[in-house]
Amino acid sequence: MSLSQLSHWKQWAGRQWLAIILLLSLIPILFFGTILYWIGSRIVEEEVERSSQHSIIQMKDQMDLLTNQIEEFSNQFSLQTNVTELLNIGASPSIGSLPLTVTLINDLSNFAFLLKSVDSIYLYHVAQDTVIYQSGVASFNSSAFPDTNWLNEVKRTAATGKKSFWIAPRPIVKFADSPPGKTVSYIRILPYLNNEMKAVLIINIKESYLRQLLGNFPLDSDEALMIFNENNQLITATGAYKDLSEENIKSITSLWNDNDKTSSTIRIRNPDSFVTYSHSDKNHWTYALMVPADTPNKSVQSLKSIIIITTIVFSLLALITSYLSFQRIQNGVRHIVKLLNRSNGDNSSEESTASRSFDLKIDQIEQRIAKLMEENHDYKQKHLEQNAVMRNNYLHSLLLGQIEDGADGEAEHQPQLPSSFTHPHYSVFIIEMDAVKSGCPFKERDEPLFLFAAANIAQELLSEIIPIETVLIPRHAVAILNLPESFTERNLQDAAETLRQTILKILKHSVTLSVGRKAYSLQELPDAYNEAGLTLQRHWLGDGNEVILPGGTIREEAVIAHYPVIWEDRLFRQIRSGDKQGAREALNQFHEDLQAQNIPFSQMKTFCLQLLVSAIRIFGNERDMMDSRRLYDEFMRLNNRNEMSDWMFQVFADSLPQLIEKMNKRQKEDIEGKMFQIIENRYAQDLSLQKIADECGVSTSYLSELFKNRVGITFIQYVTNYRVEKAKHLLLNTELNIAQISNAVGYSNAPQLIRVFKKATSTTPGDFRANQKGPSE
Repeated sequence: MSLSQLSHWKQWAGRQWLAIILLLSLIPILFFGTILYWIGSRIVEEEVERSSQHSIIQMKDQMDLLTNQIEEFSNQFSLQTNVTELLNIGASPSIGSLPLTVTLINDLSNFAFLLKSVDSIYLYHVAQDTVIYQSGVASFNSSAFPDTNWLNEVKRTAATGKKSFWIAPRPIVKFADSPPGKTVSYIRILPYLNNEMKAVLIINIKESYLRQLLGNFPLDSDEALMIFNENNQLITATGAYKDLSEENIKSITSLWNDNDKTSSTIRIRNPDSFVTYSHSDKNHWTYALMVPADTPNKSVQSLKSIIIITTIVFSLLALITSYLSFQRIQNGVRHIVKLLNRSNGDNSSEESTASRSFDLKIDQIEQRIAKLMEENHDYKQKHLEQNAVMRNNYLHSLLLGQIEDGADGEAEHQPQLPSSFTHPHYSVFIIEMDAVKSGCPFKERDEPLFLFAAANIAQELLSEIIPIETVLIPRHAVAILNLPESFTERNLQDAAETLRQTILKILKHSVTLSVGRKAYSLQELPDAYNEAGLTLQRHWLGDGNEVILPGGTIREEAVIAHYPVIWEDRLFRQIRSGDKQGAREALNQFHEDLQAQNIPFSQMKTFCLQLLVSAIRIFGNERDMMDSRRLYDEFMRLNNRNEMSDWMFQVFADSLPQLIEKMNKRQKEDIEGKMFQIIENRYAQDLSLQKIADECGVSTSYLSELFKNRVGITFIQYVTNYRVEKAKHLLLNTELNIAQISNAVGYSNAPQLIRVFKKATSTTPGDFRANQKGPSE
């Protein structure tokens, strides 16, 4: 190149240096933009996997909590005395005619009412081929009870010795002519500690509740959350699962069938998605979350757009500067700056005045907002102080019929009832303080304080079973009850009697309680209240300490001593757990409850004998309980309260919890021995924690915790290590090939054994055999 050409290029470069710099600046932008785009895509993919795992774990925890709740209820229900009595009934007498059946129907109804996840509950009596359910009693296969498809599965499972299991999903037929729905059922075969099937407890879960549970998790329109049972059948799902074909479902379930991991995230091609799954050791269900594969790319599209736009802008600037000289641009910029400076000098005074005016208006607005917030705070404080009084006056007006029910259906005319009042029926309890006698802790002037305390007791006691609101009026406390349809007149009377006894026990002064009739709508509530008030007026000359029923009759049970079944249940729970201190406290409450009723020694001894009989029925006969002691003979020789109290504490608070604790320890050791024996004998077969738990008669969660506390590792790790050790033995002492050894130690093919063996020993089976046999040969 000549000097003239070089000088020409140098002059051109001097004129176009800005354009050259802009063009060269594109190189690092494209380089670093590409790197950021790639790194951003990887980060988003990892975040998708992490968030998917987190959602799956939350879903699994909620479902495990639900199944635990159902299983714990079945455990408690199977140990109830009325269930035990039912199991002892054979082909006769007919259970439909027994009072025992009514209590069981109430127990099933109360449980189904308390748990919104439960659709229905059945108790099937095998000997009489009869089903007890929430609405009554029916013969099996009758038109009144069409849901019978679970029985064949129960019989097949009972033949294997399994006592509890889930059927998910299962078709359910609620009415004879209605199409079948879909449910998830928990089955408990009773009795639990006997091989003979005498009864079956069936708890059906609402499929809509499971879908609602899944629907609480935030999903995009093209994502899907699914639950599969142990046979890879879809239980329920939400999101975009409706767009999946059977082939898509098979490709998803094949992920965990071909993978030893309990949870993982894997990309599939049909459909192109990331699938995160996790197994539950509790019920062997699998939870899967499917996210489309293009989701990570969508999240970094903004970064990609920024890089493209930046590149285009710099390219345009380079194109413009290639046609314009730097000198012309510089002159144009100087001219614009001069114009701006001149304009700024002319308008500076006007802008200063406008700025001050604007700041002043802003200050005024801030002051007014601060004052408004202060007034709002004062109003809220006054509202909170007056709210209780306003609420009491409002409910009193409602009882007097001074608030219209809004027959026109408009929302503004509807009475503002408490949010907990969701049932269609109502009733009232009117509580009146009885006349003050000598030695009473209350005086006549304390009547408002006494009624306030009685209203609080009613609120605390009855709110556990039904919605309730209390109203204080002169000389009375009124409880407004919101009754479910299943709440009978008998239940209402029992609640009133329990309230009367509780007030007497806590406040040491009696009350007269008038029960209003059942009102089937809000319009009937004032009539029920007025009738209860008139009934109470007619009995002002009565003896007091009474429950007055609708119509003016006095409840006869009010003078009959009651058996403290609540403390019996708590005592047995403490004994079963081996808690001596807890058993002593529960037994002390049992005795205090009896003493507070002032019953004679003979009746108290009868109640204590009933407690002993219940304990022997639940925990075994007296020889099993206390070795060679004859508890009945010892008990019948007790002649006074002190002897009986000392004997009861020695048996129920000392000896029996200690014996149960020893039995639990021995049972735990037996389960451990049987568990390891099964692994040693059947390690070459398809072995799972569920199968061992079924053979040992315990739950998988209990067995998993027991296993980990015993050996320090999980069940899968232990079985894997045991199989690897057996494989080493066969490699060194036999001439079997790798495929034969894999079948001998419980693996379906040689690649699976090679993968597990290498993970455990950092070498392959072939290299292990060669290294160990090489030196000797």
